[in-house]
Amino acid sequence: MEDALNRGIAEGNVHPSVDARTTSQLVMAALRGSAYQWLLDGSFDFDGTLRALEMHIERTLRV
Repeated sequence: MEDALNRGIAEGNVHPSVDARTTSQLVMAALRGSAYQWLLDGSFDFDGTLRALEMHIERTLRV
């Protein structure tokens, strides 16, 4: 993910102020945490959480 973010920055698709390493770590932690929560609680809205995360990432990283 870090490499993909760095490519996006180089290509002008990701805002240059984005710290690729930290952002990739945060995204991976959110994904892992969401998956773990879903395993603990079957009623957890995993799909909705992923959609919300995707929208947040798109707004945050956009140039």
